[in-house]
Amino acid sequence: MVEKKTGVVKFFSSRGFGFIEGDGEGGNDQYFPFRAFADDITAAEIRGIKGKKVEYTTEPGTGKEAGKTLVKNLRLVKGK
Repeated sequence: MVEKKTGVVKFFSSRGFGFIEGDGEGGNDQYFPFRAFADDITAAEIRGIKGKKVEYTTEPGTGKEAGKTLVKNLRLVKGK
C-alpha cells in the first residue's frame, strides 16, 4: 500500500543517502537513498535539501527488500 507523507530532511550525505523526520512519526526517522528523489527535482534542490520540508510516498519493499519501507517520489514542498 502506497502512503503519501510529509516531513523534514534531517540529514543528507554527499554519499547519496539521508534521513527524514516524518510529520507525526513520533521520532522515527525514515532512511532514503538517492534513487528516492523524484525525476523533476533539480541538483540545486538536492544540494540544499537539509532542513527543508518534503513530501514523499512510502511502500513496502518486495524481493530482497522485503520487510523494509521504501521512500519514493521525494520532492520539496513548494511555497510553504
